[in-house]
Parts: sequence; C-alpha cells; structure tokens
Amino acid sequence: MDRDDWFSKLTRRYNTWKELYHKEKHNLTVLKDTQTGYGGTFANRIKPLSYDAGFKSDVADEFALSWMGQAIEQTPSLLEIGLSPIDLDYDPFDVDNLKGYEEFALDFAEVRNKEHHDFLKAQIDKNNARRTRLAASRRGMSAALLGNILDPIKTLYLFL
Repeated sequence: MDRDDWFSKLTRRYNTWKELYHKEKHNLTVLKDTQTGYGGTFANRIKPLSYDAGFKSDVADEFALSWMGQAIEQTPSLLEIGLSPIDLDYDPFDVDNLKGYEEFALDFAEVRNKEHHDFLKAQIDKNNARRTRLAASRRGMSAALLGNILDPIKTLYLFL
C-alpha cells in the first residue's frame, strides 16, 4: 500500500468520524446485555458481571471506575493489542461497527483492528453496568470514599 492510498483511507476514516460526531441526534435506545459472552477476541478476557448488592461490591465498582482501576484492568490487554497489527481496511466508524455505541464514537478514534474495537465495546458495556449498579445503590458517599481512598489526588483533598 503506497502513501497516497494510506492517506486517502485515513482521510475517509476522519471524515466518517467527523460526520458521526457532528450529528445532532443519536439513537440511544439500544440496550446492551452486559452478561453476554463475547467471542474469541480480547473482549472475552472481561469476566461476566455479577453483583451481590453488597457494600464490598459498591466499593469495588467505585475503584474500578477510577483512573487507577481502569489502568489496572486494561493495561495487560492493551499491551497485547498494541503488539497486534494495524488493519487499515477496518473502519470502526462503519454503521454496523458503531451501532449502539454512537455516543462513544470518540473512543474509537484510535482503533487498530476488530479485536481492539471489540475490547473497547466490552469495556464500555462493563463500565456502564457499573455506573447503573452504583446509581441504584443506596450507600452514597461511604462506598465512594472507601473505593477511592488509594487515589492520591482525591485523598489529598480530604486532608486540605
């Protein structure tokens, strides 16, 4: 593939992203089943969600949604994805690839291949399920404080 072909594909990908991002209305009615198992991709490394409605689970969800929890959870898979080849023919902004994830279009701007795209979709589903569980919980600030106690940025404000 010569440089002009590569640049034209990159330009098409950018224009597709720009068109999706600037749409005023998104179809956000698609519900995802977070218990669904995923195929033989990087996404199958994410364990199915199970929730026991306890304080411990709320603390775990709060920590997992923090920047440290995201880094710990995603680093091993992202390192492996980083070693995988870039598929220039794969378009993450294709309508079929983006269906149900229109509001997260910016998260797919640096997708390397289909496996990376599936991994990001699984992470979005998992984090949305965590947010839903925390919103339904009645524990309030106690789980949030305990779940983020290891975060030096947030802990510093507690002592100021």
